[in-house]
Amino acid sequence: MFTPKQIAFPETTKLSELFDSFTLRTATEHLQSVRTDGGHTVSKGGHISGRDGLKCFHAEPTDAVLDYISNSMLNLDRDSLYFEVVIRNDGRALVVVKHNNIIGSRWLALLDASELPA
Repeated sequence: MFTPKQIAFPETTKLSELFDSFTLRTATEHLQSVRTDGGHTVSKGGHISGRDGLKCFHAEPTDAVLDYISNSMLNLDRDSLYFEVVIRNDGRALVVVKHNNIIGSRWLALLDASELPA
């Protein structure tokens, strides 16, 4: 039976509640990463998929997001995490943090897609 994932920050309505900064970037720009207190390596960015194809972004996750990752996600050797924003057909955007080397993710928030930079 399918069990829907829990949204980590269900009250969040703005990108600024998840990221201290969020800007579009070119796909060739290198992304830096940050380490959480729990030892996770988290990329400072990711991609937006949906309405206009694929766009890449830089993002500085808030302390609350980094704490959530430290406390709820697997920490594996030679793995890192990145962010994805999925534009849905209903005009909402699902913000997800994903593992690079294993299948696994956590849903962070469901926002109005108009929150995203054009």
